[in-house]
Formats: sequence, C-alpha cells, structure tokens
Amino acid sequence: RKLETNNKIKQEMLTKYGGITWEAQASTFLGLAFTDRADASLKVSQPTYTKLVLASTNTIADGTTFTPNTYGNVNGGTVDNTQIPWLRKAVGLVQFLTATRMETTTALNLVARQMHKPTEKTIAAMKKILQYIANRPNDGLIYKAGGKIDLNCWVDASWQSEPDNTSRTGYAIAVGTNSAMVQAYSKAQQYGTLSSQEAEIVATTEPVRSVLH
Repeated sequence: RKLETNNKIKQEMLTKYGGITWEAQASTFLGLAFTDRADASLKVSQPTYTKLVLASTNTIADGTTFTPNTYGNVNGGTVDNTQIPWLRKAVGLVQFLTATRMETTTALNLVARQMHKPTEKTIAAMKKILQYIANRPNDGLIYKAGGKIDLNCWVDASWQSEPDNTSRTGYAIAVGTNSAMVQAYSKAQQYGTLSSQEAEIVATTEPVRSVLH
C-alpha cells in the first residue's frame, strides 16, 4: 500500500510539474544527506554542512560538551557590540543546521534574541552550541521502517521562564511514535500569562495550526 501511495504521489508530481526528474534513490537533497541503515531505517543528516559550520566558526571538538543548553540566562554581563558580526554569522549558520539537529532549537533561539546586544554570557552560550555540534558531528534524524503512519504531537510550556517574565512554547511533531521529528518549535510567548495553565493553553494553539496544516 505504501508503494502504491508513493507511486501515486510521484505520478501527480510528474503531471503537475513538467520537466521534473525523478531519481530512483536519493542520496542528497538541498544539503541533506540520506543514508539507508542496516535495520532499514533512514538517517537524514548534514555532514558536509556541519563541517562548513565548524570550519567557519573555528570550532574544534573539546570532548566534554554534550548538551547545547546553557542553564540560566544568556544575557548577563556587559554588552559587547564588537561581537555582533560574529554572533549573527554563527546563529545564521546553525539555524539551517536545525533542520536535522532540532535539539539545538531552544538554545539557539535564546541566543538569537540577544544578537543585537550580546554579552560574554551570550557568546559563551553560542560557543557551547557549536562545541556540542563539534562533539557530535554525525548526529541526525532517524526515521524507522514499518509501523503505523500516524501524526503525533507533543506540546509543553514553561511559565515566566523568559527574561521579561513571559512563558515559552515548545512542541514537536513526528510521523509515527518511534521515528524522529519532522518539526520542532521553541519560542517565547508574545505576552504574559497569569498562570501556568494559561501558558499551556496559549502554547496549545501553536501546534494545532501545524497539525491541521
């Protein structure tokens, strides 16, 4: 049945988009690398681009950084405007990498909010993200074979966790409970809430839109 569905999608695309080519097996697409694994699962990663990110930021693995997250705020200390060009470059490079390294989304979002006024803590937090990637350069998303094709969504919210006392929405969507995510989201809410329950309600509206889409 899956093969029939794939063939139907293929034929519809060939009909709608004239001149399109169709490869029997894709190995790369828009910088993404596809690897068929021994257990019939599919790995999606960005090995070449990861090397570019690390080389462009002069980052070398330290063997000790195994989380991208910086606990506490990333905006403490004195603002250093001379760091703005480097920080913007680093954030921009890693932002595209989140396509397959979704676990860095929250940490990167916190740093990105400080791009116009970075402090020593902001720069340290960005370097920690890069060190984490350098220590795990071959990681990616693993989509397992078999199982039901069901849309699964997980959502949560913090309460007053942001510097301006707003809350944070986070959600992840997967196709199949045992497969990697197809979408991840982490962003500060735009206005304050009066309780953790209200923050959860606000958070729920975001993934509902994506699930319906």
